[in-house]
Amino acid sequence: MDFHPGTANHALNALADVTLKLDTDGVVVESQVNRADAADLRQINWQGKALQSLVIASHQVKVAQMIDWCVKHPDATSTATLAHFVSSTDTPAAVRYIFFYSSADQRIIAAGQDKRELSDAKQQLVNAQLSMERDYWSMRQTETRYRRLLDMSNDGFLVVDDSSQRVLECNQAASALLQLGEQSLVGLPFPQQGGGNYEGGNYRAELDKLISTARTKGTASNIVNSPTSKGELVVDIDYLTQTAGAVLLVRISPVSESSGLGHDRDHFERVPDAVLQLDKSGRITATNRVFLDWIQEPSDRHVVGRNADDWLGRTGVDLQVLMSNLTQRGAVTRYASTLRMQPNALTDIEISASSHKQNDENVYLLFLRDTSRRISREDITSTALPASIEQITRRVGQTQLKELVRESTDVIEALCIESALKLTSNNRASAAELLGLSRQSLYTKLRRFGIGDSDNE
Repeated sequence: MDFHPGTANHALNALADVTLKLDTDGVVVESQVNRADAADLRQINWQGKALQSLVIASHQVKVAQMIDWCVKHPDATSTATLAHFVSSTDTPAAVRYIFFYSSADQRIIAAGQDKRELSDAKQQLVNAQLSMERDYWSMRQTETRYRRLLDMSNDGFLVVDDSSQRVLECNQAASALLQLGEQSLVGLPFPQQGGGNYEGGNYRAELDKLISTARTKGTASNIVNSPTSKGELVVDIDYLTQTAGAVLLVRISPVSESSGLGHDRDHFERVPDAVLQLDKSGRITATNRVFLDWIQEPSDRHVVGRNADDWLGRTGVDLQVLMSNLTQRGAVTRYASTLRMQPNALTDIEISASSHKQNDENVYLLFLRDTSRRISREDITSTALPASIEQITRRVGQTQLKELVRESTDVIEALCIESALKLTSNNRASAAELLGLSRQSLYTKLRRFGIGDSDNE
């Protein structure tokens, strides 16, 4: 069935995005861009140009081969994807052409389809696959690092599914602390329902209570008996809600390593004051619940190992002075300082401390008492001057030096006036002459310091 040439051209233009008619030398005789959104292709100056000059250098040989093929095989078709330079972007426009020879027009016809959308989609798919692969390997590397870190720790760590109460993940230390040897805890109930090394009823009851508290408050921490009844373990549990369900993050450590207070911990927990135990460098090795409540920490995991300087007094001063006195004297009582509970919240405290030897190392035990609500004599008579220089020196570390110097000057001046009045039997005119002051200046100072009857004579 033969088609009218006009009908064939109309159908070709409707199906192709770009239609080119070339002479046998490859020069564009007629061109038509049929795609409405291909404005950049429409801006190419096709007419009278060799098709080879309109493509990138690496495709010019391909154009010459297509022209030669069509001339030698007028009844055959050939396809090629060519990239054209466009002004709107640095990326060439890829167009897939079908070349064939038209006997009716005595021309080579190149019908092209714009492949940039398909190329962009393929590139996006490739980029997405590469990104997913990078994220996957990054996640694997991160997981490997954290697993190695957990295996290096002496503390046991477990991830427990809250609904089934079975262990999802654990490190090697967890099995050792629970006396399971090389056996893995993964897949086992937590706590296990009796048998083996888990026969201690108190152990299960204490853990069940901790888990219940963690579900309610989000976190729980306590000392429990070891399942082998050969010691005690500190168990910290965090309750974490995720999309797939809630999990329990469990940390287990022996009392001897996690709490320097050891068996005395229960006694210190009952003390109404805050208790800190420090090593020789000032790092916290143990604390009690009162101190954690003051600094608003749910457990000691974020406190133990940090320097007490992070909370006590002025950074680099108060703790250094306190520990120096402890090293020399062995004990310090009623050392005035401040506690930084929040970045901008300070409260007055009083520290009593002692030093003792533990494993041939100096250990410092600090008792902190809140004195912010204590009514002192200075608060009752806040306008009065300190009675002596000793009272001023006791305030070193609590008041700035310039304020202490001003108060010291006022104290000395007031003492001199009192002595002059005593020597002159309270004769103010003679006292003013003795002090080298005018009578009016003396009266002003008497009123300022509140000495005797300051009214003018």
